[in-house]
Amino acid sequence: MIDYRKLEPTAYNATKVPGNVWYFPRVRYRMDEYEEHPSQKPEALLDRIIRASSNPGDLVLDPFAGTFTTGAVAKRLGRRFVGIERERKYIKIGVRRLKLRRELDGELLAAPEKSHVRRNGPSAARAEADGGPRDGDAGAS
Repeated sequence: MIDYRKLEPTAYNATKVPGNVWYFPRVRYRMDEYEEHPSQKPEALLDRIIRASSNPGDLVLDPFAGTFTTGAVAKRLGRRFVGIERERKYIKIGVRRLKLRRELDGELLAAPEKSHVRRNGPSAARAEADGGPRDGDAGAS
């Protein structure tokens, strides 16, 4: 790879520059970082972006904060954070996640409870038809 930002283009030091394809698993239901949002980004991805584009003490802005993953990672990395979100249910998640308050609007802010009951696939269809989980199905609600 060539760095064309310099006066004379030079080769990048391949041991210091990340490649142009990053692999991160998407956030899944059973992951600790999971929140109830349809397009939540992995913390590892935001960690890399924030480290690459800011220094400790800098201000990080996320104008579409969602479940405030950017804010949680920024806080962990010693950055200040401003998040903008219009959906009240996601603001509640963000306030809890950033440990700003324990309750909001008179509601206790708690992480989502995760049952490990399979919600789709053949065994879920059989369980629904029979009125409950079958032997061998994971967990109970």
